Amino acid sequence: MSSGKLLLVLMMTATAMAGPSGVKDLSDQDHYKEGVHNSEYDHEAFLGKAEAKKFHDLPPEEARRRLGIIVDKIDTNKDGKVSTDELSAWISKVSKRYVWDDVNRMWDFHDTDHDGFVNLDEHKEVYGVVSDPEAIYDTNRQITYKQKIERDVRKFKGTDKNNDGRLSKEEFAGFLHPEAFLELRDVYINEIMEDMDKNKDGFVTMEEYVNDRWPVNNRPSSGEEPDWIKGDKEQFKSHRDKNHDGRLSREELANWMSPIDYDPAVAEARHLLSHADADKDGDLSRVEIMGNLDLFVGSQATEWGNFMTRHDEF
Repeated sequence: MSSGKLLLVLMMTATAMAGPSGVKDLSDQDHYKEGVHNSEYDHEAFLGKAEAKKFHDLPPEEARRRLGIIVDKIDTNKDGKVSTDELSAWISKVSKRYVWDDVNRMWDFHDTDHDGFVNLDEHKEVYGVVSDPEAIYDTNRQITYKQKIERDVRKFKGTDKNNDGRLSKEEFAGFLHPEAFLELRDVYINEIMEDMDKNKDGFVTMEEYVNDRWPVNNRPSSGEEPDWIKGDKEQFKSHRDKNHDGRLSREELANWMSPIDYDPAVAEARHLLSHADADKDGDLSRVEIMGNLDLFVGSQATEWGNFMTRHDEF
């Protein structure tokens, strides 16, 4: 295969095969530290992780001006208020920035006829000519090119919502990152189950679980278990294996990786509203948001104007 195609395949490997990650949190920060609220979590959730890291000192008026631009973006029905639904939709979009960065990075490699869609043949071309389909594609999980392509076909069909045999840009986002879309929960869980359930008995044993989290070929020669694996094994026993039969069913795996009753964007929106809704009317006015600069963006603000210029989808 060509060097360009090979590079893209390696990029896809790093993106799609990095291992299950469960519910995407909104921040690298802890929301509470020893019982004390940490506003840095809120800043990252509201602005996005990458942008929050670019905070620098700004005069208060400039910080408020930029926050005002954001408020106008969030208030989609232009009624002068920000509802919980509008705020959670904004936070969800911000948290998916990594998805759209991936989509934009890979789109032209896939949509080779530039018709605004990716069909299955275009996607398969990414792999180039595979002389040996039984050659290993992913060394950690021992998946061959044949298996990977078969999996991609299944995932393609699962994310082709209107069954027209091609993916729009939005559908392609789900193909690359089904974990980011609640409506693709089944697609995501099927992929994880296929990764982890090596003996194909419909369950994930402790050994399969550990081998997936800590691939054999990535272990040090001493073979000594790191502390995080010991912690993971304890989590398996005490929290993830609900019926304590020593293995995870598909339902138990799904409840761990993608709990259906928890949306971090909604939870954060409610949290922000509870702190800033001074008149307790269930919405946030511009005055209430602008009066809580530190809660939403801190005493510093990001280069948000540049971010919004680069990312029109927001």
